[in-house]
Order: sequence, then C-alpha cells, then structure tokens
Amino acid sequence: MRIASVNVQNFRNIESAALTFRGTRYFFQGKNAQGKTNLLEALSLVTAVRSFRTHESGDLICHGRADCALRFCLEHESEGEIELLLRLSRKGKRIFLDGLRIEKLSEVVGRFPTVVFSSPDDQILRGSPAVRRRFMDFVISSMDRSYCEALRNYHRALESRNRLLKGIFVDAEIEAFEWQIALAAVIMVKTRGLWAEIFGEKASRFYADSSGSGEVLEFGYKADLAIADEGEYFARISALRERDAVLQATSRGPHRDDLSIRIDGQDARPFASEGQQRGCVIALRLAQVAWFYEVSGVLPVILIDDILGELDGERSERFWASLPRDMQVFATGTENLAISDREEWDIIGVKAGNFTCGEMDDGPVESLKRPGGKRIWEG
Repeated sequence: MRIASVNVQNFRNIESAALTFRGTRYFFQGKNAQGKTNLLEALSLVTAVRSFRTHESGDLICHGRADCALRFCLEHESEGEIELLLRLSRKGKRIFLDGLRIEKLSEVVGRFPTVVFSSPDDQILRGSPAVRRRFMDFVISSMDRSYCEALRNYHRALESRNRLLKGIFVDAEIEAFEWQIALAAVIMVKTRGLWAEIFGEKASRFYADSSGSGEVLEFGYKADLAIADEGEYFARISALRERDAVLQATSRGPHRDDLSIRIDGQDARPFASEGQQRGCVIALRLAQVAWFYEVSGVLPVILIDDILGELDGERSERFWASLPRDMQVFATGTENLAISDREEWDIIGVKAGNFTCGEMDDGPVESLKRPGGKRIWEG
C-alpha cells in the first residue's frame, strides 16, 4: 500500500496542509513541537481510526475548533486507488470510503495497514502487563475481525459481571454474563496462543538479524486461564463467583494475560541493556510488519518517529536494510538524516505545523498549505 496524498484540516497544530507523496522514502525534519509527530499520527489513522498517542478524539482537534478532517488518497494492492475521509469531533468519528459512509469500524480496521515505531514502544517491555495486552490486542485485531468481535464481547460481558459483583445479584443473571465471557475467552486464548507462536518466530529472526550478536529473543504468551473448552471455562469462572463477589471484580481471565519476552533466557524487562531493549522493541514492530503482510497480502506503510538516533550505527544500518525497497516509509527527526542512502529520501521541513521541501533552518517557511484554507470535505 502507498499513501499518495493527504489533506489535513484542523488536526492538532496543523491548521491546513496538502501533501502529495510520489516516492517511497520521506523524512520530516524540524525542531521539537513543530508538528512532525502530529503528521505521522494523522497518517497512522488510516489503519484503525485510532491514535497511537491518545484515546480521546478531542485531543486531535486544533484548539478552539469544533472538528477536524483528513482526506487520504491511497494506492492499494487489491482495491486500486481509494479515497478515505475521516471526520473527527468530540462527539465521535465519521468514516467515508470513496464518498460512501462506513457504519462499522470493523469494515476499515486493518484494511489499510500502517506500523508505527515510536519511543513509547519501550513500554512494551518496561510497562505493565496491560501495555503488552494492548499491543497484542491491537496487532491481532487489526487483521482478525473474529478476534476483534470476541475481544469486544468479552469486555462488555466482563464489565457487566463486575457491576453485578459490586451489589446483590441473582445467580441466573450473572450466569448469563459468565457464559458470554466463556465463549469469548476461549476464542481469545486460542487466537492469542497461535498468534504468539507465529509472531514470536518472526520477532526472533528480526532480532537476530539486527543485533548481529548471536543473542536469542524468546517471545511467548502467558495465559491466565489456559482453557480451550467453553463448558470447562464456564465452570471455572462460576466456581470463582463467591470469591470474586468479595473482591468485587473478576479475578481470572484473558484480561490478566501477559507476554513473556526474554533475551538469552533472561527476562528482558529487568536484565536487558538499553541497546538490547531498543533492538527488541524494533524487532517486535518489524515482526508486526511481516505478520500484517503475510495475513493481508498488503505491504504496510512504515511510520518512524525519531527513534533511530538511539541506535548505534551498525544497528541502524541493519534496520534500514531489513525494509523492502518498495515499502513506503515516513520518518521524523530533529537532525539531518544520517544514513548511507540519504539521496533516496525526500526531505520535508516542518515548522509550526507548516511543511516545506528541503531541510529546515531558521529562515522563512514556504508553506504547503492548501490555498484558501477551504474545508477539505467541501467539494
């Protein structure tokens, strides 16, 4: 897939911009807080209409504005040229494909894959199990609608069971939600286990290729309740009802699962060096790229937010060498691009939400804003 163009209106500090991308390598260069990451964030929305930085749509809208909009022209392997229009407000989201309103988010999720590499990725290793579950759920849901539906059903039923546990309940009432939990949980456990096996092999390979050190990355799934039968799962969670009523919460299930990430047999979280941890999370994102492509047949667009400066020269070069030449890549940085094939990149300067061809300095900016500032969904 390629992003051929994007028009942006009232998105964070980008009031109005129209960018056309004819190549495969783009580097957005500028000082901090100028809009580089905002642009990558906008591009990432094509995958799940969800930001990698915030869960609140209101955070994406320019201060003082009621809404924002983004129009993408995409070149897709199987669908050809397609226009995606996103309108975001504090009340919700509206999605249009080639002018037609899309009612279900599942019709879009994963259809136009992007993969984001950013500094917060370190939390996949360093953060809580909840961070790793969010990573796992997002990656799987992006390509598996059945899993996405099971995940949604599980959390709805879990919320209802927890609400009943906080008060006086009738067994028949709570059993209905426990059965819904069992049906969804079994799907989630099976899918997570199969995914982790395939994904782990890819991550291990990418880590070995990028590190060049012979170190072994091990990636695995840690199920809180590894039960593959709905009836058995229902019996187990029902048996926990009295205990959970005291706790006023569901104590066991996929909402307590975790991932195991080890380097040379040791837990990567407390024992890995800074370089090893950075190499590990990059390997996980590369595995995500490979898995998306394997499942969908669509080559993802890569979005890299100012992270490669943290790698040494050898690891950085190995990373770039791992990306297919025809894969579209958008990267950001505060310094000039320092890689061996720099001449193959288009450099775009970023200053105060404006974009200009070439590296930035402190001089005036030739803006690439849309002439006249016309709202991009008006004809």
